[in-house]
Amino acid sequence: MNKLLETCRLTVFPSSDCSSMAHSSACNTEKIHDNYPKNGCNVFQSHVLGNHTAKNRALRNCVSLFAAIRLYFLYFMLASVIGFVYEFLLDNLYYQHPYVLQGPLHGPWLTVYGFGGVAIIALVKKFSLAQKSLHFARINLMPIIIFVVMFFLFGTIEFIAHYILDVFFDFRPWDYSEKPLNILGRTCVEDVLRFAILGIICLYSVIPAMDRLLQKLGAKASFCLFFVTAGIFFTDCIYSIFFFPLTV
Repeated sequence: MNKLLETCRLTVFPSSDCSSMAHSSACNTEKIHDNYPKNGCNVFQSHVLGNHTAKNRALRNCVSLFAAIRLYFLYFMLASVIGFVYEFLLDNLYYQHPYVLQGPLHGPWLTVYGFGGVAIIALVKKFSLAQKSLHFARINLMPIIIFVVMFFLFGTIEFIAHYILDVFFDFRPWDYSEKPLNILGRTCVEDVLRFAILGIICLYSVIPAMDRLLQKLGAKASFCLFFVTAGIFFTDCIYSIFFFPLTV
């Protein structure tokens, strides 16, 4: 970005010297002195440089926005894949029955986990909660606070996701009516507790590992990973919604 700024500056003012412009013949003629301020060259330079500064600032904002979108989309996909693996193992090992798709898409990802993961990561990163500590009797209470926030947040997201899938897609991927402490069969305490525990594990181990991996890969590899993943995911969205929707 510094090279870009330097290039813009040299393009507008090759000499990079306003004093030379101030002493140029154009700035010293009587006509210009009569119709233009004495510091006209400085005003002109400040105006042009200001425009370029604004453009560079806008460019930096766009780059930062795209980088944030790329990063959080990869977080979304990681959480969605982790949710799929979790549900697959839970059905086959714990409930002892074949896995049944838990969402409207055909791919190995569950978007409800993705949205929940992105929401909690954004919240934690916004307030830097994972780096802060709140001690009571030498016990750090911050992980407990984050766990409680995850519990209510994941429960809310699960309820809303089930409602949307049921009402708009006629798809009921899960039903907790027979479980204790459920809310309209859309969410229950038992499952939300497991989600919160899984979220704590991911927040303090999986997400930092992913951040280190993206740093090692570099910008170009991260861009490629983003575009390939986004292409596959949105292709699945189009296919699942418009051509072969799932129903239960």
